[in-house]
Amino acid sequence: MWMPDWLYEHLPHLYAAAALACVMIFGASLAASLSALLFACAATLTMLQRRRARTAPARQAGPRMAKR
Repeated sequence: MWMPDWLYEHLPHLYAAAALACVMIFGASLAASLSALLFACAATLTMLQRRRARTAPARQAGPRMAKR
């Protein structure tokens, strides 16, 4: 599925904002809390997956040699 770069990069932040909005708009009801929890989990998992994917090539390359 193709997605614009600006949306792809901001998606975890949108998930976190949706979690906050659920609680602020609907209060502390069970449905709002569950929705907020799911949005927060989606934001966290997305950020962790991206960090792991972006640092994997750097870890595989090994330590950098200092230039002389």
